[in-house]
Amino acid sequence: MKVLSDWRSVRLWETRLEHELHRNYSLRTHGILIGTFTLLLMWGVSARAAVCVWRAKAG
Repeated sequence: MKVLSDWRSVRLWETRLEHELHRNYSLRTHGILIGTFTLLLMWGVSARAAVCVWRAKAG
């Protein structure tokens, strides 16, 4: 990896990296997919916990 000697070179490197990522990947799509997966996982865990509590109180 190139040694970055000052803040300007660091900023230029970050800008180039950011542009390359946006050009090569659909970051919005990845974000939506990861967010949806996380939401569904949390709903599933919450529903399972609610069922376990309900069964414990009923039985």
